[in-house]
Amino acid sequence: SYGMLSAVSVNRRVVFSLAQNRALSALYERVANVRLPEREVFGRAIGLNEMQVKIWLQNRRYKEKKLRQEDSTIAWKYDKNYETKTVVKAIEYSVAVFNHTNAGFSLPDPAIYGFPP
Repeated sequence: SYGMLSAVSVNRRVVFSLAQNRALSALYERVANVRLPEREVFGRAIGLNEMQVKIWLQNRRYKEKKLRQEDSTIAWKYDKNYETKTVVKAIEYSVAVFNHTNAGFSLPDPAIYGFPP
């Protein structure tokens, strides 16, 4: 069994825990691109390094872009308007998702963090 708090490297490929995947997905759903300082803070909070967070987000953007090319009804998520306040809220919510998952609780209410459900 892989530890809940840290990603495990298997054959140079990182295997993320359920809690880490949920937190990364929650962050991506709110902001598709996060700058280095915020990635470092977020990564530390969920047991990853900045590069692991960066690569996960890049891979997710690539997958979504590829899907969008195959299905023109999917809107492109990438937003070039970077608002630090929105990113900070997204990180706070995503860390809460990570903590709730690790503790076995249901996911936190996004409205508490200023996001629609």
